[in-house]
Amino acid sequence: MTSIKTNVADLVEVGISAQVAHPELSKGVYKPTKHGENVVPIGMGGIVYNVGIGSNAFRPGGDHIEPAVSIRNPDIEVDQALHYYGCIGNEVVLIDGPAVGKKGTITGEHARLMAHFDEDILQAMTGMDKVVVKTVGRGLTINGYEGVVTKKIGPQLLKRWDISVGSDGTLDVPVVAEIPSYIMGSGYELAPDFVDQDMMTPDWEELKALGLQDLKLGDIVAVADSDHRFSRRYLEGAVTIALIMHGDSSWLGHGPGCQELMSCVNGEIRPVVDPNCNIGGLLGL
Repeated sequence: MTSIKTNVADLVEVGISAQVAHPELSKGVYKPTKHGENVVPIGMGGIVYNVGIGSNAFRPGGDHIEPAVSIRNPDIEVDQALHYYGCIGNEVVLIDGPAVGKKGTITGEHARLMAHFDEDILQAMTGMDKVVVKTVGRGLTINGYEGVVTKKIGPQLLKRWDISVGSDGTLDVPVVAEIPSYIMGSGYELAPDFVDQDMMTPDWEELKALGLQDLKLGDIVAVADSDHRFSRRYLEGAVTIALIMHGDSSWLGHGPGCQELMSCVNGEIRPVVDPNCNIGGLLGL
């Protein structure tokens, strides 16, 4: 096996401002669940103190939990840039509040970007905090693998993610598990650059049979027969590598979120199972 070569040295780093994104609820706050109950969904937005990278992706008590700190820019066009430019591993710097100057790390992108901060920083934050995200990673290419489209891979993650070239020329990409496309749900209709796709989780016995019951936030996975290069579609033989970045959901068609990191259709990627392939360990979170 040999190491890969990329255009990381040519990537442009751009600072984009954001702030803590508070949870929002409409007047009709109750939502029907897949079990026929009505609940108030908790977990999207704000500062989440007790769920972070490495937490169980199927943790009960929340819905689409965005771990640690959710951030966005209130200007919709700036927020759009934040979504498209922001990548996993990018540095986040607090620019006001009690923890001014402290740094965190982008760990995912959902309705908002999600950022990890160490516990002492998290506890010092007020919920009104502003940050700058040092976005870099958009436009990343792997030399000799033009058919592999990358998304959301910051240089910080790429440096520690042991992707290599196998003896047959295929990219060997470490993942925690492989997921069949038939359990993928909400998100087929959306752009993979902007919003993740959810696993569907009402059939718990099937998830256990597939060995997916212990997935954690931050795990990197492979989704089989899925072409997510520019949109999302089923395609036999295609492979998408994704990140489990938000928690389970009680809504039909929803579940832990899979955020695309790379995709191919011609067999360039070979997933290699490594049960420890979580961005928490890779990024030292």
